[in-house]
Amino acid sequence: MERKRLHALTVLDSLAEGGSETYALSLIRALRRRWVRWSYAGGQWLLFEAFAKEACSIHPVNLSPWSLMHEAEKEGAERSLKLLMHARHINVAHIHQTPSGTVAARAVKKLSVPVAFTVHGMYYAPEQLLETSANRSLLISVSRPIQRYLEAMGLRSEVVPNGVDPGVFYPVDASELRASLGFPDASVVIVYASRLASDKAIVCSLLMQAVRKLYAEGGAQIAPSAH
Repeated sequence: MERKRLHALTVLDSLAEGGSETYALSLIRALRRRWVRWSYAGGQWLLFEAFAKEACSIHPVNLSPWSLMHEAEKEGAERSLKLLMHARHINVAHIHQTPSGTVAARAVKKLSVPVAFTVHGMYYAPEQLLETSANRSLLISVSRPIQRYLEAMGLRSEVVPNGVDPGVFYPVDASELRASLGFPDASVVIVYASRLASDKAIVCSLLMQAVRKLYAEGGAQIAPSAH
């Protein structure tokens, strides 16, 4: 008997270079070799070619948060998603963000298609998180702290952690980079990796404050730097 192939739809705000987008891309790369076909719905941007390279069918749908503030735009996006899922014979959907995921989950539910919702952080608006979770078939956390955060809200989730591709990120001799930044070889270096976005600034600021406190208290040989 021929095995039925899964056709999954990934829904994102856009194809920006953020954590949610790279997570979705890594999942597509891994699962398309295992009888999974992929389509994408949402806005376009920097990762368009990377998604297309993975044989992912790309369908532009305006799911930007500011456009979904308008009821007419929201209804239009939901209608577009339902038509797309019907035309592409989608049998599972994967959402990552709100409010785009909220609209997608509502559209998917009306078609009786299972939907997985991956929660990438603790920054979701609580009412949107709860509404989107109510329409999902499976809830996924990318870390244990996020799983505990959801449990405190009465939401059970499975952990599928963020990973690092060793083909892209791997250890190298850092002495030349340290010297260019003025870091002594024996110093401790703390790296905060994130896209440059205003909503990430609070986390980065808290980390820098913690580093300065450790340095001031003499608990660690840490030299704060703003590179």
